[in-house]
Amino acid sequence: MQKRLVERVQLRPDYALLKSIPGVGPVLATTIMLETGAITRFADVGNFSSYCRCVDSRRESKNRKKGEGSTKNGNRYLA
Repeated sequence: MQKRLVERVQLRPDYALLKSIPGVGPVLATTIMLETGAITRFADVGNFSSYCRCVDSRRESKNRKKGEGSTKNGNRYLA
């Protein structure tokens, strides 16, 4: 399967960096690379984490909870 994946997808230099993370194999690295696009479009790590649905969506004002917000924002394949 890996051979077909490499033939169909044009891998960027980020692919090797993603594969160096423990637990990230060729399929997951390719999925992250393709779903994320250019990582430079995110201003900081918090924006990327939010895009991946890894942080809670919460709105507060003066320490009062205003609601949970939309839990469907972001990329469902990176969740």
